[in-house]
Parts: sequence; C-alpha cells; structure tokens
Amino acid sequence: MLTTRDEIKRDKNFEPLTEAILERDQPRTADLFFNMVARQGYSVGDALSVVTEAEAPFVQVPSHVNFRDGNIALVNNDHTILGLRTSTSLIDFVPEPYRLLPLYRAFGTFLPVSTFGINYSPNTPAATP
Repeated sequence: MLTTRDEIKRDKNFEPLTEAILERDQPRTADLFFNMVARQGYSVGDALSVVTEAEAPFVQVPSHVNFRDGNIALVNNDHTILGLRTSTSLIDFVPEPYRLLPLYRAFGTFLPVSTFGINYSPNTPAATP
C-alpha cells in the first residue's frame, strides 16, 4: 500500500504516467493505469494515488484544446481527476468483468473496449471478457 507522496513518486509507474500526461497521450495513460490494476496487482486505490500524484501538478494548466498531429485533442487535467473520482462510485454498478471501464473512460479515451481484450457489445447482455 502506497502511503506517502514520496513512496508514490518512487513508484515505477509514476514517471511513465507523468510523461504520458504531459504528452496528452490519453490512450497510453489509460493503458498504464489498466496495467497497474489488471496485470501488476495494484488496488484501484493505489493506482489512483499514483495517477493523481502524477496529474496534480498540471491541474491548473490551461489545456482544454491541444493540437496533436494536426487534430484537436480536448484534454483537461482537472476533469480527468473529477472523472476518476466519480468513476470509483460507478464500479459497484458494473458487471465484474467490466469494472475498470468507467475508470478507463474517465481518462477521456474513447477507444473501443476491445483495447482491453473485452468482447463487449451494448446489445449483447451476455458479453464475455
């Protein structure tokens, strides 16, 4: 369990998350978070502690509109933190195999859920991971 800011900053995922956040790379940030929880065994709380610590210094940076490869990318760090906070409340209402989806969406990524190896269609009630 990560208990102090110093422990969080020493976490092996802190620097890659900070880099992804600074580059406004939402899919990579979401993937790093997912890997922490699903593959590295972090609790959702510990993973969110690292993400929040990495994101916090940039909360006040105006960043609603960014340009990436000639495309508009809408990102706002405070919205991400608020979305993650709200998403933790939704986890209990989502079927077990899909519990990380609200958190994933809070990063502002709208990639197909198949990115996580999930075979899901809203029209298929018995979707399986």
